[in-house]
Amino acid sequence: MENLNQIAAQYAIGGASALVINGILVKAIRLAGIPSKYLPLVSIGGGMGLGMLWAYLTGNPAINGVMAGVILGAATSGNYDAVKKAEE
Repeated sequence: MENLNQIAAQYAIGGASALVINGILVKAIRLAGIPSKYLPLVSIGGGMGLGMLWAYLTGNPAINGVMAGVILGAATSGNYDAVKKAEE
């Protein structure tokens, strides 16, 4: 059970910071001129990359990093849409 708590804490700490980093990455790519229709793919790809990095650094299985990355990318994409609507 202690191992599960440790992994959950790693997800919470890593996920919160990765969400911000991925959001900044997507915003920078949007400002570079990439069409908005590709931003969800960029978000999920960036999330997967950050998830794989997290898995490597924490010694967790790669599949955990991929799954965390897909969720992270989807969350970043949803946050981007919410902020975009709030700005309008």
